[in-house]
Amino acid sequence: MANTYSFFFIITFFFHLFGSTLGNTEIINFKATHSNNRSKSCQLKVQEALSQTLLLQPYPIDSEKGISESATIVALQACGLKENAWYQLRASWPAVYPSDIDLAWNDTHCLLHLYASFYSANTSLMKNPRPVPVQIDLDPLILGFLPSSVIPTVIVITALVVSSIPFAFFILKKQKQD
Repeated sequence: MANTYSFFFIITFFFHLFGSTLGNTEIINFKATHSNNRSKSCQLKVQEALSQTLLLQPYPIDSEKGISESATIVALQACGLKENAWYQLRASWPAVYPSDIDLAWNDTHCLLHLYASFYSANTSLMKNPRPVPVQIDLDPLILGFLPSSVIPTVIVITALVVSSIPFAFFILKKQKQD
């Protein structure tokens, strides 16, 4: 009986693991080399809890040049960084937009490279790819590896694990009695 439940658990796990891709994410972690608090022309702010969403238009795909030379490049100025602190920069976009994104950090700003990565027999689509909504998040890293936005999730999981320990001991004690 236990093997049957294990089998169904494994099947369900793999179904959800591979069947629920809703978006793509590119992540880089970087260490701020100096503080930058200029408020003018600032697109990324650490203090804001909300993400920034950009609607970016990829360049048309040129079959002779290839995808690598057909990139939309956006530079985003970051403000509110603390010197020698670690940060995580995330770019997320829906999986229904066949695009690739590369992120790079250059002391005070982020460079985002957007590539259209598809081929279609529809020539008008190839010449005018659909704009891609890209969500940008800048999070400080706690202890150099944990994004501050996942702290509530870590607290909830820790509370669930700690609260289940007495229940686990109760079950073990009951099994020893039987």
